[in-house]
Amino acid sequence: MELPPGFEKVIPCPYNPSHMILPHRMQTHLTKCAKQHPHMKLEICPFNVTHRMRYAAMKEHKLRCPDRVNFEQYLIDVGTSKKEETQDSLLMRQQIQFNPFMTPEESWDDLNVPTYDFKKAAESKNVLRSNNGMTKYERQVFREKERIRLNEIQEKEFR
Repeated sequence: MELPPGFEKVIPCPYNPSHMILPHRMQTHLTKCAKQHPHMKLEICPFNVTHRMRYAAMKEHKLRCPDRVNFEQYLIDVGTSKKEETQDSLLMRQQIQFNPFMTPEESWDDLNVPTYDFKKAAESKNVLRSNNGMTKYERQVFREKERIRLNEIQEKEFR
């Protein structure tokens, strides 16, 4: 059987082998399929979450997983960059500690400022307000009051 274009690289689902999934859709599919098959306890690969298999097969898979190479390369890159950046990070910490623009007595927690009330602020501005959760009659009354309010604001602007 010939597959349509773009479906050459389908992967069977570990929960139901009759499900043939495109690689970029596998993670989404596995989430849904795992909920439909709660009795199947599959272990998740630490290198790629789309690799799921039984516990016995996972031990060997961890040794031969193709994504393990990427993970190990990441660990090597992180390890070497930490050694190289140690001197730079120390200088950066010293600059932050002795920054003359940072005052230690400044605290935004001690301000006694009222919270911003967006509804109150919108009443005096030329903006349309929403009327969510109102009955039909309440919406009619609200729209009429809004027309009056907006007309008054526009008249004040043109004076």
